[in-house]
Amino acid sequence: MELVGTLSRPIASQPQPLFGRARIYSQRDQNGPLSVAAVITGSSSPIVTSLEKGNTSSIKSSTSAISAKAALLQSESGAIAGRPSSPIQEHASSFNVPGVDEGLIWTEGGSEQLGALLEGGSVYRERFVIRCYEVGVHKTASIETIANLLQEVGTNHAHSVGYSKDGLATTPGMKRHSLIWATTRIHIEMYKYPTWGDVVEIDTWCQLESNILTRRDWIIRLSNSGEVIGRGTSSWVMMNSNTRRLARIPPDVWEEIISHCPEPSLFALPPDAVDKLSKLKEPADHSKSSLCARRSDLDMNQHVNNVTYIAWMLESLPQDLVDSSELAQISIEYRRECSQNDMVETLASQTAPAAKAEAIKQCTTTDGVLLSKDSAESKGVCLLTLVERERPEELQHYSHVLRLQDSKKEINKGHTIWRKRT
Repeated sequence: MELVGTLSRPIASQPQPLFGRARIYSQRDQNGPLSVAAVITGSSSPIVTSLEKGNTSSIKSSTSAISAKAALLQSESGAIAGRPSSPIQEHASSFNVPGVDEGLIWTEGGSEQLGALLEGGSVYRERFVIRCYEVGVHKTASIETIANLLQEVGTNHAHSVGYSKDGLATTPGMKRHSLIWATTRIHIEMYKYPTWGDVVEIDTWCQLESNILTRRDWIIRLSNSGEVIGRGTSSWVMMNSNTRRLARIPPDVWEEIISHCPEPSLFALPPDAVDKLSKLKEPADHSKSSLCARRSDLDMNQHVNNVTYIAWMLESLPQDLVDSSELAQISIEYRRECSQNDMVETLASQTAPAAKAEAIKQCTTTDGVLLSKDSAESKGVCLLTLVERERPEELQHYSHVLRLQDSKKEINKGHTIWRKRT
């Protein structure tokens, strides 16, 4: 019996769903795994469960993790029997786990890797439980929590396909050329926010758009219902880590990346759904100055983390807006890096809706992934964008600028849309 992956999931057949980290064991023959067993170690005592196709059976408690891992696993069909080999070998494998998804490919991220590549290997899926410290005063996850999860699942996806595990998620070719990733733009739409204890499921994938630009998309769902509660898209470029200048994607790096891109292209949001950000007119309606990065705001490059910019940008908004409304959409364009000693000011003004008032319709598959325009006619159903989901008269639009306080150099600019809380 071999360790083939890990996951975090509820065991549905229990009176109360059990959440924990599970080590997945599989007995296999030449035709692949016969069946799967999980040792769930996140509860008060480890639980050994035999996972058969379509049902969860033979759940029993064990007094210790050691005895649980070494326990004799015997399903009703007798498919699993024996003890894991010592030392346990971790490797990629493909098998079905009920309550997760058929056709998942568990990756070589190590025993702590909780995500999986969907069949075909171009889309990565991971589940997260919303923790109490990720929830704000309105008892829902904050936009910073959502942005952190998107950043986490994107990095984990890169790790799962063999990119570096130093937090920079670079390919071998990028390392040879001294290249690192830099975000130029991120756009997030939230139709509903998860609450404390909710399990969210995030799909992500990356694709090349030009010889200087790549795109990463996300779809956020509630795991128990499959309801799509948010979408995101982002643009990335490569930067020389020594000169800090932008660089074209070298041919060898292009080949490394394109091998993990979906074909045909997939879009969480239509390619032209994100409007060009308008310039904020001064004097701004609202402002806040003397913002400075804490040590905990810095990333591994000793620069302010992308999510911190979101928090700073929202700091200048009036309290009555934050109390009465929730953030429905945020777009940010990143212009320059910010370090720990920089003093920052944030400005915001209410604006009219973007000139592009017509909502964009795009065809989607049943799981919410947008198809390429070529295949849209033969598959899918029409998706309502944020503009169509909400009543325009109930939305409030704001333009934002974050800049260095002394030089007034722009760090980033953004646009947010707010809807009334229900």
